[in-house]
Amino acid sequence: MKNLYSKALQYAVSGYSIIPLKKDKKPAITSWLDFQKEPATEEIIEGWWLSHPEANIGIITGKISGITVVDIDVKGDDKAVALSTFPETFTVATPSGGYHLYYQYDPEIKQTANTYPQFPHVDIRNDGGYVVAAGSKTSYLGKDGEKTGGEYKIFRKGEIMPFPRDLFLTEKATSKKKVSKTKLGQKLEQLRELKDGDGRNNAMCSLLGTMLRGQPKTHYPEVRDAFYAIAETVKNPLPRNELEAIWNSIGGRAFEEATMVDLMVNHKQEPYVNLENIKKILMEDPDFKNRVVFDTFLQTYLYRSGEGVAYEELHDTHEITITREISVKYSGFAMVAPDKVRMAIMEVARKHPVDAAADYVRGIEWDKVARLDKWLVNTYGVEENEYHRSVGSNWFKGMAKRMLVPGCKFDYVLVLEGPQGSKKSTSLGVLGGAWHVETTGSPDSKDFLMLLQGNLIIEFSEGETLSRGEIKQLKALITTQSDKFRAPYERHVQTHPRRCVFAMTTNQTEYLKDETGNRRWLPVATVGEANIEWLRTNRDQLFAEAAYRVEVLNETTHEFSDDVMLEQAKRQVSDPNEDRIVEWYVGLTDIQKNAGVTADMVNSGAFLHIGGKLTKKDQMDITGVLRGILKLEKKQVTVQGQRYMRWFPSGMAEEEMESMTTHEAKMAF
Repeated sequence: MKNLYSKALQYAVSGYSIIPLKKDKKPAITSWLDFQKEPATEEIIEGWWLSHPEANIGIITGKISGITVVDIDVKGDDKAVALSTFPETFTVATPSGGYHLYYQYDPEIKQTANTYPQFPHVDIRNDGGYVVAAGSKTSYLGKDGEKTGGEYKIFRKGEIMPFPRDLFLTEKATSKKKVSKTKLGQKLEQLRELKDGDGRNNAMCSLLGTMLRGQPKTHYPEVRDAFYAIAETVKNPLPRNELEAIWNSIGGRAFEEATMVDLMVNHKQEPYVNLENIKKILMEDPDFKNRVVFDTFLQTYLYRSGEGVAYEELHDTHEITITREISVKYSGFAMVAPDKVRMAIMEVARKHPVDAAADYVRGIEWDKVARLDKWLVNTYGVEENEYHRSVGSNWFKGMAKRMLVPGCKFDYVLVLEGPQGSKKSTSLGVLGGAWHVETTGSPDSKDFLMLLQGNLIIEFSEGETLSRGEIKQLKALITTQSDKFRAPYERHVQTHPRRCVFAMTTNQTEYLKDETGNRRWLPVATVGEANIEWLRTNRDQLFAEAAYRVEVLNETTHEFSDDVMLEQAKRQVSDPNEDRIVEWYVGLTDIQKNAGVTADMVNSGAFLHIGGKLTKKDQMDITGVLRGILKLEKKQVTVQGQRYMRWFPSGMAEEEMESMTTHEAKMAF
């Protein structure tokens, strides 16, 4: 037998008061009652298992552990209560074939043994008792002298549900707090005393009707077996053919009205109008199953009126429809609260997610005709070369990968250049369909992040009008792989993996304003009008090929031709001040360049501004040109014990910088 010390600690940490048990289920310690008031510490538990390394685990029931346990014992006869009699909860199967049903602690329920006539062989473990925990293995001699025992195993996982008090307590308890017999129990006692001619047939019909009340169709075989077993316990049993006639008559009519859903019911076999039962209806009843789902791409709840009908966005009227249909079909739910139905819809839909983007791209079979490398050529009339091949295929593959792998890295923007009327935006609309959106909004707002959800292509129209600050914000945005915000329909902030790609349309030829680098922008100068007909005809196969190349061939999305940087440089917005700085620097001697330059030197040399303090903006503009255009490196050097920060030619050795003397540095300028 394995040592259960670590498992005992897990139970203790979970809030249960535990004790060690012998193999015969008896406490291994004499003072176990002390732990009904205060749970054992970790040190005490460790000591127990050092002394009793083969001990089983006992969980003290009642208030200390927060549980009241229903103990069903089969006893090897036909009077055993069916497990389905009680509401579903966390359940442990015992070696003898019985069950321990864990319910939330109920102080009104006393610990008893077989005192409920309607529930033969059912005990209650509450204050003053304990049960053997799952994972324990017993071994002992039974009353017949035979060795018995076995392992206690978890039979049903899940939450511990409220104790079904109404199954055990009367509505008006007497002063002695006696427990009343249920209608089923009363009928059983009456039936067993009936003789031939006393109305046995009618009594059996009434009994069967009571047994079937509230039972789902899936339980009918079990009810039928129980009915036949009860019929054999009466003093004068009915013949088998008469029992079958009763079953076919009563059971047949009840079966037509029964549902497929195993609902939680009270002692009158009436369903609880609670969230759990509404969820069961939505998930198990064929009339409601798959009526609501959640689209993880569109980030929205979807509804359909029935099997084979297309899904649409869930609206208030749909929730009202489902509420009405439940109240009509299930008589016990006539007054069901719409808010409760709405909560169930939200939870059930989240448990049944769909993904419109992934489903679309995986639902197309590629015909093995290559189109992707030339889609820019065929759509925009550009020259067929390596640059357009790499830009077009990589951007499209990045889009397909975002559809298949939410949040994957892809930080490039396709830029379509061309005059107005060349159908640049129209072509992006054909590609994205309903998942394309055009925006000129600021990229730093929550509304902008919301715009990304449920869209595949985000188009920045009039991209040339973006300021330098907005360009930098945009650069930070497109490199992000997930967004964190609270959606209007949620109460909590959530992480949303990025599912879209970006494109920009412009009428200009110079629009890149970031002097620190523009590697994320992929310029394409369109020629004439876009060939919308070709794009529309080949759209599905373009997506199919892109998906095949990233998912099957595992191709990358970031290998571009050497011409990319050249094309990006052509689009850099020219600045007269930049030209003056470049012209000044190029005119320096090698000695002057190797001595290093500063922003003040540029200000006085290029702009002839002598003296005065540079503004922060002037400093940033100058250093932007030194770094971004001239590709200089800012480094610290020490000259005759003094430290200086200057801009040097890229790759210049430290020793070469250090060799410059203060006199040489001064004389150089």
